[in-house]
Amino acid sequence: MRDQFRMPVVPDAAESAIAEAEEIVRLAAVREDARARRTARKAEAARRRQEERDRNAAGQRERGARTGADGRRQAPCGKTVTRLPGLIGAQALADAVACYLAAAQVPESPAYPLAGPVLQPHLACDGKEVRGAVRPDGTSLFLLSAAAGGSVIAEREIPAKTNEIPEIGPMLLELNTRFPLAGRVLTADALHTQRALATLICESLGAHYVFTVKGNQAGLYDALQALTWAGARRHATEDKGHGRRETRSHLVMDAPEEIRELFPHAAQVARVIRTRTVTRWKGNGKTRQRVTETHAETVYLITSLTAREAAPEHIAAYIRAHWGIENKVHWVRDVTLREDPSTVRAGSRPRAMATIRNLTTGLSRQAGYDSIAATIRDAEYDNDLLLALLRLTPAH
Repeated sequence: MRDQFRMPVVPDAAESAIAEAEEIVRLAAVREDARARRTARKAEAARRRQEERDRNAAGQRERGARTGADGRRQAPCGKTVTRLPGLIGAQALADAVACYLAAAQVPESPAYPLAGPVLQPHLACDGKEVRGAVRPDGTSLFLLSAAAGGSVIAEREIPAKTNEIPEIGPMLLELNTRFPLAGRVLTADALHTQRALATLICESLGAHYVFTVKGNQAGLYDALQALTWAGARRHATEDKGHGRRETRSHLVMDAPEEIRELFPHAAQVARVIRTRTVTRWKGNGKTRQRVTETHAETVYLITSLTAREAAPEHIAAYIRAHWGIENKVHWVRDVTLREDPSTVRAGSRPRAMATIRNLTTGLSRQAGYDSIAATIRDAEYDNDLLLALLRLTPAH
């Protein structure tokens, strides 16, 4: 009875199940093979890309710059530009830029021997704080510079536990090895009115000095105040503009014996009376009135230039020329090139950026462009001007 009710086995159903299983196995094998081929293609493509990168890197090391697909050199990327100033030696960069600008400086040969008073080539020395920059010990960054014609040709960082006085002498001696200072007139502010520096300038460098005398040399200052200036040689200048009138009266005479005993190589002394008259409008919110204010200041100077080498008008010219390092270098870096609001503060980057700003200013001035801001704007759209400023020859 059981055999009568047993379901018969259908041969077609068994074969169909076997065929489906074989198809599943085949498809799985096909997919695995395709996956393996894709993996192999990706590995081969990655290998080729790596080989291409290696070849490009080797070429860049040989050429010193990266190149594009057409073989032309390309500018470094922004991250490289940001990283590079922190990797190079800041003082080495400053020395290299200073040497480059000094070598391109228009030669100014001092007149010798002198037939009469004449203006000599001038070099101004002054220090500047890089605001916002902080050294690893937490102190601010100070730089001492020497500028000629608006170009910084020497620069030295002032260490944290000292000031500019012990640094200016070595800076000038080093500068003299690549940029002869003999016969030049060196000016500096009252901080550098030091006997040792005066001796170094006149004896070791063969140059001249014009120094301002203030309270840091109390004995010399009192002696200059006590002199009788009634018979001194005179020279007066007057400037007007922007609601301001400034007159300068220069009294110059040969240095008396007591002055020469107090300060080495002193040949002449000067007294400058500056009178500034400023006219401005003053208001209280309801009314306005025109107000005129007058301020007077007396400044004393000492120089190693004799009366045969410098007349009063020449002394006045050296005094005004000294402020060129403030107007043509420091002010441009602070305002035009935005050094004060810069967010580059740590490591050697602030020092490197200050050097790059000096290079920008120096290249523009040596090319004959006085307006740095206008020159930078023009060079942004004028490749010929940019190449001329950089002293490069375009590739053909």
